[in-house]
Amino acid sequence: YIMGNTDKNKISKKNIDIKDINIEDIDDKVRDADITIEKWQIKVNQIKRGKLKIENILLSGMFKDNIFNFTTKDIKFAKGFINANGKINFQSGESEIDFAANNIDSDTVADAIFNMPNQIKGLAGASLKAKMKHNFQDINAHADFYIKEGYLPQLGSTEFIIKKSKKVKRPIKIKLSEITNIDMSKNEALVSDISGSFDMDNDDLSNICLFAQQSFLSLFIEGDYDISQSYARMNIWGKYDVIAHRKIKILFVPVSLIFKIIFRPEKTKELYTDKLQKIPPIESTPENERVFRVNIEGNLNDKDIKVDLKSLI
Repeated sequence: YIMGNTDKNKISKKNIDIKDINIEDIDDKVRDADITIEKWQIKVNQIKRGKLKIENILLSGMFKDNIFNFTTKDIKFAKGFINANGKINFQSGESEIDFAANNIDSDTVADAIFNMPNQIKGLAGASLKAKMKHNFQDINAHADFYIKEGYLPQLGSTEFIIKKSKKVKRPIKIKLSEITNIDMSKNEALVSDISGSFDMDNDDLSNICLFAQQSFLSLFIEGDYDISQSYARMNIWGKYDVIAHRKIKILFVPVSLIFKIIFRPEKTKELYTDKLQKIPPIESTPENERVFRVNIEGNLNDKDIKVDLKSLI
């Protein structure tokens, strides 16, 4: 329903019954009337877009010249809350809305909005500034987010294969978690503060910047992501302490040899100074700190990913 109170010279109350938000229905009923509503409320039973589902939304504000300026508070979503303020132009179908989210479950959001289940864990805070056209069908937005004590459960799960060579007699499968001596199946090994931002153009995410920091491993991730195809093009820049893996062997092969084969040394460290400076610090000394880059391209959900790893020297 929609209801509102106005001054005595104009409409005193306007009621319109709707089940779900439909801008065209509202527009048909008010576009030909000269209406100013000082206090107007819209209750939306449900908004649904793909896996995203938000219920029982109450918008409060002023309606004038076919534009509804509104605020809404404490919308329940993903185990947390969303607040929003903005304006909806019923005549043009354009909207500008600023969202602020608190204590939302990052895995629920990543799955519902970005089709990335089980890729990120932790409670998040976020802000999103969105501009929409064609009655919410065309979305452009910028988002900033922060996850306190979050983690990336899929980070160490991708397997890389060392092919047979003179030094390696049989193919060896290995994971990033094994290379860095971090058990990424355990939350305490993964937990870090995660922050970042991205731009959104409907199903395309661009200018992705993500920072993850912990004592064992720190990362700076950048790239693009196609939501509809779950297809990512990412660069991961990381640093770790070399002391942690010196005495480790994987399938009886010294990890130092594995580093030379998988993280093929690349004398390009000076070329990537601007990227490496963005990696959060770790607990290490300059002589024990190592840096690397990983190029990733492919479908994140199918694990059909092309991976190129380089140790930067």
